[in-house]
Amino acid sequence: MISVNVRPSSVILIKDTIPAQSLTASAASTGWVKTSDEHKHAIALLFGSIATGAGVTISAQQATDSSGTGAKVLNINGAATAVYVDTDDNKSAILDLDPVDVENTFYYIRATVTTTGAGDAVLVAAALIGVGPKHETGLNPSTT
Repeated sequence: MISVNVRPSSVILIKDTIPAQSLTASAASTGWVKTSDEHKHAIALLFGSIATGAGVTISAQQATDSSGTGAKVLNINGAATAVYVDTDDNKSAILDLDPVDVENTFYYIRATVTTTGAGDAVLVAAALIGVGPKHETGLNPSTT
């Protein structure tokens, strides 16, 4: 259990984002971010109304460097993707990422949001999050 004296901003770090945008049958990705400074990683996803027949898919990849070398799937909650359909309008979610393959030097990750289906745009935003910094230097500065 976390101490009540710990500021959330000192244990949850926003590594990169997909800024809020309207996507019509297209994709947007974060940059490749290094994972070795935190213990765990997740994706925060927010989206608006999804047209009938459309969908939002979130996926993650891991790579051996910041250029995406050797990129391969990084599971989200044990599955290759998380999919939301037109009955999931106006939702937000925190999606846990499975551990990266550090034994084979996969230290970088990125998140991708893809919209599919009907021609109407879906407003989406996402953040790639690091949880539990391994070093004191990884902490966000506190603001008072």
